[in-house]
Amino acid sequence: MTVNLTCPHCSSTNTSFKSKAQVWECNDCEERFPDTQTSLDSGFEPQTIFLSYAHKSEREEDFDLSEDLVWLIKAELERDGHQVWIDHEGIKSGTQWRERITTAILGHQHFLSFLSRRSVRDPGVCLNEIALAIQNNKVIQTILTESEESIRQPLTISHIQWHKFQDWRQIKDGKSAGPNGEGWDIWFAERMSEIKANLSNIQRVKTSGDLQRLKDILEPKTFEADIIKNVDGFYGRKWLFDSFDQWLEKSSNRLFWIKGGPGIGKSSFAAKLVHNANSAVVGFFKCEFQGAKSLEDSASECIRTLAYQLATRLPDYRQKLMYQQLIDKEKVGKKTADDLFAYLISEPLNTSGKIPEASRLVLIIDALDEAGRSDGSNALADLIQKNVDKLPSWLGLVVTSRPEPYLDIQLSAFEKTTIEGQARENIEDIKNYLSEFLEQKYSTDITPERRAHLVEAIAEKSGGTFLYIKRVQDSYDLTKPDELPSGIDDMFMRDFKRYFPSEQSYEENIEPYLRLLVASPGPLPVQMAQEILGCEKRFLSTKVMAPLGSLIQEKDGGTAFFHKSISDWLIDQKRSLIYCVNDLGKKRIGEFLWGEFQNQSSSKWGDQILHWLNTLVIETPVWQDHKKLEDLAIYYEKNLKYSTAYEIRNQQLHILEASAGKNEEFVRVLDKSALLLFAMGKYKECEELLGSALDLKKSISGLSGVEIAMSLMYLADIHYKKSEYEKGEGLYREGLAIYEASHAADSIEKANLLDRLAGLLNAKAENVESEDLIKKSLLIRETLLGKDHPDTAISYNRYAILLSDLERLEEAEKYYLPALEIFEKHYGRQHPNFARALNNYASLVSEEGRHEEAHALFKEAMDIRIKVLGRDHPDTAESYHNMANIHCLFDEYGTAEALYRKALEIRLSLLGDESYSTNNTMYRLANLLENMNRSEEAVALYEAIQSRKIFRMGPNDPVYSYDLH
Repeated sequence: MTVNLTCPHCSSTNTSFKSKAQVWECNDCEERFPDTQTSLDSGFEPQTIFLSYAHKSEREEDFDLSEDLVWLIKAELERDGHQVWIDHEGIKSGTQWRERITTAILGHQHFLSFLSRRSVRDPGVCLNEIALAIQNNKVIQTILTESEESIRQPLTISHIQWHKFQDWRQIKDGKSAGPNGEGWDIWFAERMSEIKANLSNIQRVKTSGDLQRLKDILEPKTFEADIIKNVDGFYGRKWLFDSFDQWLEKSSNRLFWIKGGPGIGKSSFAAKLVHNANSAVVGFFKCEFQGAKSLEDSASECIRTLAYQLATRLPDYRQKLMYQQLIDKEKVGKKTADDLFAYLISEPLNTSGKIPEASRLVLIIDALDEAGRSDGSNALADLIQKNVDKLPSWLGLVVTSRPEPYLDIQLSAFEKTTIEGQARENIEDIKNYLSEFLEQKYSTDITPERRAHLVEAIAEKSGGTFLYIKRVQDSYDLTKPDELPSGIDDMFMRDFKRYFPSEQSYEENIEPYLRLLVASPGPLPVQMAQEILGCEKRFLSTKVMAPLGSLIQEKDGGTAFFHKSISDWLIDQKRSLIYCVNDLGKKRIGEFLWGEFQNQSSSKWGDQILHWLNTLVIETPVWQDHKKLEDLAIYYEKNLKYSTAYEIRNQQLHILEASAGKNEEFVRVLDKSALLLFAMGKYKECEELLGSALDLKKSISGLSGVEIAMSLMYLADIHYKKSEYEKGEGLYREGLAIYEASHAADSIEKANLLDRLAGLLNAKAENVESEDLIKKSLLIRETLLGKDHPDTAISYNRYAILLSDLERLEEAEKYYLPALEIFEKHYGRQHPNFARALNNYASLVSEEGRHEEAHALFKEAMDIRIKVLGRDHPDTAESYHNMANIHCLFDEYGTAEALYRKALEIRLSLLGDESYSTNNTMYRLANLLENMNRSEEAVALYEAIQSRKIFRMGPNDPVYSYDLH
């Protein structure tokens, strides 16, 4: 039974608890007051909490009020029974700090970080505490004690939604009120209720606020653990910091490239820049070889991650993403990297209310070479070269990589600093680090002279790589330099000799596993390795992975080498000698996944089949078998991976031409390749292939007229899309005549010809014949396929478009709805066919005056197209056009203009300036500009439209675009 609390304002007991606000309200005087009743009797479990904050300073430039707030929150938490640890003395960083603070953080489950300008300064104790908390997987909450704009918190915690306490002093002193006019007691209680709720429900830490919404949408990668791991023990590099600062402060060049060999410390330097609070770094991405993803997907992941991190640091940018760009998860799903860069980065930063910054800020992309492939392709490097100069002047990009030749070509125009192993500055850093390490570890055992001698000897053996130093300092006696490995290759060689003394055992047990690990496109699942090798789990764990020890690590549900340099060493026979792994790993994994592909219904490796097989099948015999590749191409096409399917089709063409010449089978595959180009919106390339296919078909004696008719239909589709109606109609009618002459019976092919011709006639407003042809097509499909087939739904969709144009809206809806239902049932909602029908139905809904509903439908269709087809696809342009029309109805002219211009740019590029679709968009844009009193711009567009060869545009033309294919 709950006992009502007494109101402190009027002493009434007629009070009730408001669970949402976590406060009590008096029903008599209507005042609110905080809950002062402990919750220990309701299943409450006390927590252990570490408070991290900056102590008070009397120096004006360091003055910080956070400590007063810390004590208030500490008291409130302890009143609820929590155990709170706080540093009373303000101990400084050092050995004593490390011992006491580390023990305290490890002993507490929760970590509350109070963020102020002083607490996030570098160097500082608070930064070290944050690093320890991340490293030890503590549940972190952050409390903002000053304005968001004034604090540049470490990027490693910027993703956590903070609690807003920045106005606490003014509200407590009565100088201002809360956002809803509330006083201190209510304001403080409401914020404490969130902190307390997160203590009792850890998941709440991750599920509140704008940042979490953005995280759900952008699905960024996180690198906190990697950053802290690389920062721990970081040393020196002042010369590199100076070079970075010089570029940051004085150079107009947008990109700064740091290149160096493996193990030289590039990633550690990047991590140190990231974790330095109040640094210029506002975004970080670490590239890793991800054969599980396409080059485009990997590059897109980078852009999404950087956009999210920018949003955590720049509140104005965050607002633009959420409330101007109106991003959502489906909208950004699987776009091309170029599209994402424009949509998430350059557009919101450069246009429509630019975001000014007083000082230059930086994004970091670490290990850019890891984003590439062995053939020299690197979509992320391509994107950087193409787009980095589109960043605003206040935002630069730092890239680290190995000195790959292709990157030298791509990044040659930008500033760079090379970390050479034997460079004086690098060697001095290593020597200084070794001197301090030796002094600390062997302070009573060796003289300064002896230490200096050791430093010289070890530095010489290191080859200038910090990776070598970090590895040997934990495994060798540094006072005996003659016994140390001679460089990193020798270190790996000694490790392998020590771990695997038996050459036979290595060849039989270890090398087969390493062969897979080297070849794996991503972290290798242990169970997959077990199935490929045909060994027991216990054997793999004890006889293979355990001996490898620290050379491998668990990562993303699989295993990988702790550093890429091990993989490099293992595949180089001159360096690894008897431990060199052969190159059969890709073949083994590829053949395994091919077997799984053939038994997909029972396979647990669906993700790897979808994302790995296309890169590995090249190493298998399947790559030379065009019939097996046929199954694979169909699989990728069904999964909407058109570019992958197109690559496989090209290989089929190569095989067929080499084995039997350009025969009938070759031409059929050529058609399929062309149709993939059509699906990708690459109409010019598609038309060229279709023309070649038609010429070949005409040269093959005895080929069925059906094949000729299909080629004519495909070519007509291109002309139809480009609004070349006369050419399209002629080809449709020619194809239909040839088909009927060689194949009298009704068939699906005939229905397709009738359906497409009907659509074109509908576009020409020849609706009587159009309706007759659609009915014939629909009857054939219903008879041969049934009413629930997706091909039948195409006729439903087509007929509904015609009925809408004839203003028979009720009839149209009766065809649209079953079409949508059938497409969703057979393809799901993330498919171009569903998006097509949805787009068309939205047009009907808007014509009926249901504009809000239509907006939601148009938006869903657009988001599907962006995700599946990309932002530069003609179908996506159609959605932009239709969305712009809706925004015009809502008087949202700025948004409408931006959408029209996107649609116009795509249509001009892909359809040309004579296309009806292009000129329709241009006309709508001109009309909008006229309504916005921008007459000169509008007149210029009207005149451009009137200059076209075929001018048919005006206020009576359809407002919305329909998707007919």
